[in-house]
Amino acid sequence: QHSQTLNAKHGMASCVSRLLTGVDTPQALQQFTASAAATLAAARTGKSPLDPFDKHALLHTWLLARNKVSFPAEAVAALRDYVALWKHKKWTGYGALNYRLMNDGSGYLAAEQWPALVDADGLDAGQIKAATLRLLRRDRPSQHPRIRRADLLRRGLGRDEDARRLRRRSGDEETRQPHA
Repeated sequence: QHSQTLNAKHGMASCVSRLLTGVDTPQALQQFTASAAATLAAARTGKSPLDPFDKHALLHTWLLARNKVSFPAEAVAALRDYVALWKHKKWTGYGALNYRLMNDGSGYLAAEQWPALVDADGLDAGQIKAATLRLLRRDRPSQHPRIRRADLLRRGLGRDEDARRLRRRSGDEETRQPHA
């Protein structure tokens, strides 16, 4: 059963909160491990489509808490294997900015973490990073055909300082360079 605790997009907020605060850490690690395994299994068997919310939730839970707790190796492997099921070469979603940010952002961060990562398009980690740079360069949110700049500014999403902040924090020299 794919319950709320196994469902990454619904269960990871409480999981990461417990991991970061040290409350019920063993149970939170069990929840993460079970959720990563269930998400991977459901995607591999076709019982559940790939969901950028799950990708984002699992990866960011691990990234946020990995320096505070030791994650089981099988949980990290399930996460890495789930990310490897994704295609990063070109955007194939329906165009929602949050889906693009979750998919490309998580793909880029995963490629930084696992240099041996190969995705479903056959891209290696370096190629995944290059392909997902559209997040910070080519497909700037203000240039997306379905999003008006005024809407982005009203929501606080289209500001160049956001992209500059992301570039500054990146561990990749090329990403730290301003877009053309």
